[in-house]
Amino acid sequence: MSTPSVRAGSRAVLIGTATYTHPDLTAIPAAVNNLFDLERVLTSEAGGAFDPRHCTVLADPQSGSQIGDAIALAAGQATGVLLVYYTGHGVLDNRGRLHLAVSGTDPSRPAWTSVSFQTLREEILESPSESRIVILDCCFAGRAFEAMSDTATVIAAETSIQGTYTIVSSGANETSFAPVGHRNTAFTAALLATAATSDLTLDELYRQTARHLVEHGHPRPRRRAIDTAGELKLFGRTGDHRSHLPIGGSDTTADDPDTTADDPDTTYDQGCVAHQQGDLARAERMYRRAAEAGHAAGMNGLGVVLQERGELTQAEPWYRRAADLGDTNAMNNIGFLLYEREDLINAETWFYRAMAEGNTDGTNNLGHVYRRRGDISTAETLWRRAAEAGNTNAMDSLGTFLTSDDPGRNSEAETWLRRAADAGNISAMRGLADLLAGRGALAEADDWRRRAAAHTPPI
Repeated sequence: MSTPSVRAGSRAVLIGTATYTHPDLTAIPAAVNNLFDLERVLTSEAGGAFDPRHCTVLADPQSGSQIGDAIALAAGQATGVLLVYYTGHGVLDNRGRLHLAVSGTDPSRPAWTSVSFQTLREEILESPSESRIVILDCCFAGRAFEAMSDTATVIAAETSIQGTYTIVSSGANETSFAPVGHRNTAFTAALLATAATSDLTLDELYRQTARHLVEHGHPRPRRRAIDTAGELKLFGRTGDHRSHLPIGGSDTTADDPDTTADDPDTTYDQGCVAHQQGDLARAERMYRRAAEAGHAAGMNGLGVVLQERGELTQAEPWYRRAADLGDTNAMNNIGFLLYEREDLINAETWFYRAMAEGNTDGTNNLGHVYRRRGDISTAETLWRRAAEAGNTNAMDSLGTFLTSDDPGRNSEAETWLRRAADAGNISAMRGLADLLAGRGALAEADDWRRRAAAHTPPI
C-alpha cells in the first residue's frame, strides 16, 4: 500500500495522560512529549501515513467521554488505517481487566473513572478501516491482548478483525518505565528512535524497538498481528524542513535590494515593520522569503497575513510548518482556525500544546474551549493563570467572565479589565466602559469608549 493512499482515508488518535488528581497516580510529564513527537513523525511529509488534519492529539483528557468521542469519530471516518495510541497509567479492576487512566481516575474505582480497554476495543473493531493499529505505552499493557482475544473476537477473526495489529509496551503483569528527566517514556523513546533511522514496516519497527529496549534493561514489548497489517509503513521522517518549502510563490529578492538575502532574521524583521505599517503586500513578500529560508516566525507571519486576507487554506500549512519547528504562536493560530471550524477536540490539542510550551495566548484560548464545553471552573482557572502571567487577552476574558457570571464580583472584574485597558487592549476598554456605565461613572465610561474608538490595534 503506497503512502498517498494510506493518508487519504486514514485516521490517528493519540491519547496521553500526564497529570492526575489521585495521589496514588504519579505524574508522567513525558506523556505529553510522546504525543507531539509521535504526531510529528506520523504526519511527516517524508513518509508519514497521516494527514495532519486527521491526526487527533488528546492530551490530559479529563474524562472517558473525551476519549470515546475522539475514537468514535476517527473510527467511523477511517477507511484506510485506524491508529489508536495511548500513553499514561494502566490500571486494573478487581477482575484483572485493563483500564486506561484519565486525569480524574481513581484507581480504586476504575470502572467509573477510567476507560475500559474492552469498550475501546469494541469501538475500534467496528470501524470500516482496512487496518487497525493499537499501540499502548502503559503498565499492564499486555492485558490488552485478553480484551482483543475474547471468544467473540476469535469467532469473528476471519471477518471483522482482519488487519488488526497490536503493540504493547509490557506484559500482562509488568510495569512500563518513564525515566525521570527524559523527554519520552522508555518504550516510546525507543519507538521514535527506531522510526527516525530507517524506512520500516510495523513488523520491522517492532523487532528493532524490542531489541533496543531489552538491550537497555527495559521490559520487552509484546505484539499480536492478524493478517498483513505488519507490512504497513506508518512512520515518516521529519528530515530537513527546507525540503518541502516553499508553497507557491518564487524568489523575488532581485526586486527588493534592501533585503539581505542570506539573513532570514533581517528579512523577517522587515516583514514585521511592513505589517505594522499596514503594507501587507511587502509584509507577505518579506515573510515568505524568511519562511523559505526555514525561519519559523516568518512562516507564522506569512500565515497571519494570509489569514487576514481570508486565505485560510493557504495560511494553515504555513502555521503547521512553523509549529513543527516549535513556534508556539503558530500552534495557537492552528488552534484558533480549528476553533472557528467548531473542531473543539483538535483545537484543544493545539491550545494545550502552545500552553505547555509557555504561550499564554494558548492558555487563554484553551479557557474558551472549556467554557464552550460548560466547564466554567476550568475555564476560569486557565484565564486566571494567563492573566496573572501578564496576558492582556486573558485579563479581558477573566474580567468579562467575572462581570457576566456574578455581579458581586464586579470589583475584581473592573481590576482585570482596567489592567488590560491600560495596556491597550481594545476589547477590555469597551468592557470597562460598559462596567463603569453600569455603576453610573458615565464620564469615565465615555472616555474609555473614545480611547477604544481611536486606538489602532497592534498587529
